[in-house]
Amino acid sequence: MSIKEKTLATLNESSDLAEFLEMTLRFQGKDEEADKIAGKREEILRKTEDLLALAMSDWLDNAQDIHVAMDEAKKQVQNAIKDIEKDVKVTQRVVKATEKLDNIIEKAAQLLT
Repeated sequence: MSIKEKTLATLNESSDLAEFLEMTLRFQGKDEEADKIAGKREEILRKTEDLLALAMSDWLDNAQDIHVAMDEAKKQVQNAIKDIEKDVKVTQRVVKATEKLDNIIEKAAQLLT
C-alpha cells in the first residue's frame, strides 16, 4: 500500500471514529459536544475528497511524516473514545479528541498546499 493510500485510509478511519464518537456522545445526551465532533467529521470528509482529487498527482515530499502524525492523532482519538464510553472525564476527553481531529485536518490540509 502506498503512502497516499495509507493517508487516505487514515483519513477514512478518522472519519469513522469521529462518527462513532458523535453517536456515543448523542447516546449520552451530550448533543453540544456531538455537534462539535460532527463538524470535525465534515471537515475530514472535505479534506479526504480534496485529497482524492489529487491522488494521481505528486504530494509533498514529507507525506510520510504527515501520515505518521495523522496516524498517531487517530490512535489518540481511539483512546479518547474508549474513555468516553466508560464515562471517564468526558468533557476533557471530548476536548482531547477534538484537538486530535483538528490535527488530522491540519495535516491533510498540508498535503493540499
